[in-house]
Amino acid sequence: MAEGITIIIPTIGRETLEQAIGSFIEQMSDRDKAVVIHDGHDEEAQEISARIVLQFDDRRFRYLATTHQGHFGHPSRNIVLSSHARTSHVWSLDDDDVATPNALAVMREHFDDPWTIFRMHFGANHFANGLTLPSFPRIRHGNLGTPMIFAPRCNARFGHNYSGDFDYAEELQTELGEPVWSDDIVATIRP
Repeated sequence: MAEGITIIIPTIGRETLEQAIGSFIEQMSDRDKAVVIHDGHDEEAQEISARIVLQFDDRRFRYLATTHQGHFGHPSRNIVLSSHARTSHVWSLDDDDVATPNALAVMREHFDDPWTIFRMHFGANHFANGLTLPSFPRIRHGNLGTPMIFAPRCNARFGHNYSGDFDYAEELQTELGEPVWSDDIVATIRP
């Protein structure tokens, strides 16, 4: 297994996908991969997703389409985790979020950790504008977001509900032990 990061991006065909990809593509190494998985919404949305991914023309990217999974992209993330993540570590970013300018470099510094929970910041287009999570270093509902979790590829999976990221963190904790809590912010949510 190659040491690198598989970036998982579930999408419903929002134009913000281009900004999400643009936020990390220059940070990727040759060993990193990105898997954009369209979550089966209508055909027009799927065409938007495919067009955006193809415009980057990058061999490190893979585009997948599924039937509608719903549940905030968590089942789509699990499809990638089960069958398409080929690197040592995984990280997920929603199609309407952006990585910070040094996100992947910061993550690489944590390759030797059991798994890491970073921080994320809520942008101006979110009801929690200005809030940064986690509020305190504890795994609990409302204190985690998907882009905060960086982990080695393992058997843990996201739950099929709104709090699927919490379920994933609990499974990671059971399988890998306690996380390392980092003060580094790696993503802005709905900037």
